[in-house]
Amino acid sequence: MASSCRTRGVDMRRRAGAPETKSAWLKLGVIVAALTAVVATTVPVPESLAQAAKYKIRFGNSQNLGEPTADTMADFKKEVEAKSNGQIAVEVYPGGQLGKIEEVVELLRSGAIQMYVNSPQYLSKFYPEIQVTSLPYLFDSPEAADRALDGAFGTDLRAAVEAKTDFVIMGFEEFGFKHVFNRRRPVRTMDDLSGLKLRVISSPVTIKTFQGLGASPIGMAYSEIYSAVQTGVIDGAELPFTSYRASKLYEVAKYVSITGHFFELALLVGSKKFLQGLPPDLRKVVMDAAQNTAASTRRISRAAQTEARAFIVSKGAEVNDVAPAELAKMRTAVTPVYDWARAQWGDAYVAKVLKAVGH
Repeated sequence: MASSCRTRGVDMRRRAGAPETKSAWLKLGVIVAALTAVVATTVPVPESLAQAAKYKIRFGNSQNLGEPTADTMADFKKEVEAKSNGQIAVEVYPGGQLGKIEEVVELLRSGAIQMYVNSPQYLSKFYPEIQVTSLPYLFDSPEAADRALDGAFGTDLRAAVEAKTDFVIMGFEEFGFKHVFNRRRPVRTMDDLSGLKLRVISSPVTIKTFQGLGASPIGMAYSEIYSAVQTGVIDGAELPFTSYRASKLYEVAKYVSITGHFFELALLVGSKKFLQGLPPDLRKVVMDAAQNTAASTRRISRAAQTEARAFIVSKGAEVNDVAPAELAKMRTAVTPVYDWARAQWGDAYVAKVLKAVGH
């Protein structure tokens, strides 16, 4: 492929009037050959090995390249293909290429797709209790999430999901703190949320949170946000800085208000059927690579949030920090969501997650 691309480049130069002497073409031929050799040496696994692979992982993500969870998919691919000695080929599909998340989750469940990155809320249909990780203002910091997910609570959650569903949580990544953005006005007080039509993940905990805040939550696919804001179907949504930047939403909604209402986790989810079908040594390769990728993604995401904020400001976005007194009002307004969670899964279970994060 690299060779054909370079050849097309040579043809374009010829049409533009580049010299066609024999020596010039010989020099260009040497350059093309050298560049082709370089490209070949940078491919993680030769194509012949990829074709001979015994197993294939289709690895998807709704996020676009430029967002940490999407960018680090290439690291997972490189590690798995190298350490499996070509026995496993990994195909990466960022940017929602495999379809809407709800549809992909069903494909993942059947084993037609082997891995995907998504919010815990997309598994709530199969394991409702996982919604406790998405309670509003649960995590005060990324480190609080680390304490919960890397400790006993995270271990128990992974075991429960694997035992009761067709999925395996292979690693805990993160999207980061989510903030409200919209095309109409800055959100400086809770009253400013009133009447705003905001896209949210279509799960009870998210919908109840924004109803409590006075907004009008609308369930919608992630891939539809840009066009929906652009055409006025919705006013905005809630995303981390990195997702807002990677999706170029600053082009259609310039107001970003630092509400930090959710610290959104990103799960590296695998098909249990596929993973159980791997030989033990290859399963270890895949699981180890998932853990390494998750740890790397967390580090990158935390640094990237600050960079993304500066970038969107440079593109004309108006970012405002919500005053502590107003944030306190928002926290109070969403306490009924915790009451709902306790009614669903019991006081003890909600207390367990609160203890895990240090509340």
